[in-house]
Amino acid sequence: MNAADLNGHLPPEAESPHDPAVLEEARLFLQRWEAPAPDPAARSRLMAALTLEMATQRAAMRQGAIDQAERVMPRPVDTRRTLGGAWLLLWSQTWVIHPLLWMASALVISLGALVSLTLRTGELLPLTLVAPVVAAFGVALLYGQDSDPAIELILATPVSPRIIVLARLALVFGFNLLLTLAFSAALSLLRSDVSLGSLVLDWFAPMTLLSGIAFFASALFFDPLASALFSLIIWALVVARHLEIAWAGNILDQLPDLLRPELQLPMIIIGVIVGALALARVEYEEKWTEHAQF
Repeated sequence: MNAADLNGHLPPEAESPHDPAVLEEARLFLQRWEAPAPDPAARSRLMAALTLEMATQRAAMRQGAIDQAERVMPRPVDTRRTLGGAWLLLWSQTWVIHPLLWMASALVISLGALVSLTLRTGELLPLTLVAPVVAAFGVALLYGQDSDPAIELILATPVSPRIIVLARLALVFGFNLLLTLAFSAALSLLRSDVSLGSLVLDWFAPMTLLSGIAFFASALFFDPLASALFSLIIWALVVARHLEIAWAGNILDQLPDLLRPELQLPMIIIGVIVGALALARVEYEEKWTEHAQF
């Protein structure tokens, strides 16, 4: 039954389908109307069409879910390709760092180890004093306007500036670490009163802390020279605390003694935290610079 069938049974004088006469006529018509007998063949064709359509829709939804999962899930990492890219990045940044930085670090640490070899037992080894400040000085020169004069070119590369700075940090800090470790091993072999483990902790803990401070200062002020001088002043005060200076003895005694063995672990932890904050600062500066360019 359709609207045309129903309209054909309405009284001609009816003006509204809500007229009681119209409703009564429609009720009587529906009572007299007989539904057609169901056609099994037509019903089978309809069910087959609906089943096919539902199967198609389920297959499309399943494939869409698989595609979405493939986009979200991380792909397997090609270790050889990743390591190769990291090595190429480190190698490229080796040539960016000024050669005098490598030479100066090696020279100062070598002199510190040589003087440490000639000192008598019981004195504070110069290697412990020079290694932290040399590493911090080098780390402070990694980031800033003088270190990255062509910052626009760096931002245009596919590698993030944060990764580039991290590669430079690994190179400079790793170079000083390995060089000082080699001289420490040589001192422990040539001097029976020197313990390799104690000597390494004596310079590694302040090296980590001072390098973290220098890196954070360079990321914060964007001035490598000021960051290097800031680290130098801090370490000079620490070293002066152990010297017999009459006029400044009471003042320096108020400063924390960073050469105490019980402070070695806290210094390493604080240095790592400060370095991580510096990397976060570099990432912030990267996003701000890219936003300013657009």
